Amino acid sequence: MKTLTLLTFEDTPQGLIGVLLIDGHYVCDTLEPGMKSRWRIPAGIYDVKKFKGKKYSDTYEIIVAGHTAVLFHWGNTDEHTDGCVLVGRRTGKLGLVRAVLHSRVAFDEDFIPAMGNANKAILQIIRMDLGNKGG
Repeated sequence: MKTLTLLTFEDTPQGLIGVLLIDGHYVCDTLEPGMKSRWRIPAGIYDVKKFKGKKYSDTYEIIVAGHTAVLFHWGNTDEHTDGCVLVGRRTGKLGLVRAVLHSRVAFDEDFIPAMGNANKAILQIIRMDLGNKGG
C-alpha cells in the first residue's frame, strides 16, 4: 500500500504551502486553503481511496470524517480549493497571489504516475512550524 506524507511549512492568508512525498520520495508541492478559510484538513492520519467524479475524474479522495470529496487535484490558488489539496511542480505567485504552478502537469505527470495502480493509500499530514498562525 502506498504511503503519502503531506508536510506543510508555510501558512499564509493565500494558502497553506507544503510538499507531498509518496513512499518517502518527493513528488510535488502542495497548496491547501489559506488561514482565512472556514476549513482545512487537520494534521493526522487518513485513508485515501481512488475517486471518480464529474469534474475531477481519476484522482484520490482523502477520507475525512464529516466531509466528502476532499480530493487531490489540479488548480493554482486558494480560489481553486474548497478544503482539497492542490498539487504543483513548484510554488510561486500568479500576479500577487500565492500559488502552486504547473499544476495540471504535476497532477498528470507526477502525482498520478507516482500513485501507480493503487486503489487505496495511507496519508499522514504533518503541520510544521505553523505556531499560532493556523493549520
